[in-house]
Amino acid sequence: MKRVKFLALVAKDTLPVYVEQMRTDLTRALHAFGLADVAITDSGAWFHERFAVCGDWQSWIWESVNGKDYATREPNFDGFVVCVDTLGKANAQIVELALRNNRAVLAWDGSELRSVSRLLTYDANRWVDGWGIETTSLGGSP
Repeated sequence: MKRVKFLALVAKDTLPVYVEQMRTDLTRALHAFGLADVAITDSGAWFHERFAVCGDWQSWIWESVNGKDYATREPNFDGFVVCVDTLGKANAQIVELALRNNRAVLAWDGSELRSVSRLLTYDANRWVDGWGIETTSLGGSP
């Protein structure tokens, strides 16, 4: 069985203790959803791992959504999970590109997994929290 890799989108300043709790709880939710083997990387850790290699924000965003592991030629991530109420610019652009490329984008509020149907712009000048998401149930209804 293939391991399913997710990038969990969190705020850049999220404390490590909260990231670890989120990862544990999200793993349980994904298991309950039927995914037996999952790997979750938070966007802060991914930033530290790959941003310097990518060189700029646009390249890092593209690499996050469309990049492949050099050794396995598998996508870096099979899907994306929004774990915050509002998104900063980089995470919003990841969601936008993933949706445009028909990639799996989920939202998780700490108790329920939902499907992200579209990105909402609240204020494009607020780079820290200017975006949000619209979701539907994983069955497709609101």
